[in-house]
Amino acid sequence: MIVTLKPSLTVTDAQAQAIVDRIAPGRRLARVSELLAGEISAVFGIELAEGPPAFVLKVYPETMHWKM
Repeated sequence: MIVTLKPSLTVTDAQAQAIVDRIAPGRRLARVSELLAGEISAVFGIELAEGPPAFVLKVYPETMHWKM
């Protein structure tokens, strides 16, 4: 039996834009893509419309709050 800790979590465009607004005010979200990484977290790439820099967002389930 294979057990996986990786959660099934998603990030909406609106959530990603809210994060962009906090770390890069005035920049606009171009795309959110799930990356195939992370054993216990969901990992997303956040690309901006005006180009680099791109960001990596790791989302942990509530049960793993101590990892943040």
